[in-house]
Amino acid sequence: MFALAACLLGGCKALDPPPTIATVGGREAGRRLDRAPEGERIAALTGEIRGLSAAVDPDEAARCAERAIRYTALLAEAHGLTGSAEFNSLMVNLGIKQRGQCFQLADDLNAELQEQHYRTLVRTRAICYWGEPFKEHNCVVLTAPGQPFEDGLVLDAWRNPGVLRWARVKLDVYPWVPRVVSTRTSPP
Repeated sequence: MFALAACLLGGCKALDPPPTIATVGGREAGRRLDRAPEGERIAALTGEIRGLSAAVDPDEAARCAERAIRYTALLAEAHGLTGSAEFNSLMVNLGIKQRGQCFQLADDLNAELQEQHYRTLVRTRAICYWGEPFKEHNCVVLTAPGQPFEDGLVLDAWRNPGVLRWARVKLDVYPWVPRVVSTRTSPP
């Protein structure tokens, strides 16, 4: 039944979410990383964050990677997120679950990373397809100070519940743009 609901809501691709996209190795390396033990995932994400710029502090990159991966798992556990991301969003819309939509998880991850006060990493909330039902999506993008958004690294806590997904902005399947978080209801 869950599989049928996921296919109806998000297409059957919902059962096989887009994997992490490793800068070296692409989607295939990302698929392996999505199933890898936590320590291996943290090491891989640390490398991706360090690869943003020589200006990124290696210790900050490691702490950020560990925090982002572990916090994503904690969010999934705290909100009972399982199966497909689309199914979890449906459960929130029906009032069965309190949280679990992409914008909520992106806001939570962004707030958690903000509390760490990184000096050599910049967080930007990002969005694509603003206001388009069934298409809008939200994430956090990391860059080094002064680095263009387009050269950043997407951190997505929603697409694969409990397993942080990442990809360079330029390699991801979504057309990300920076999102100014405010009370507006119009596009950024």
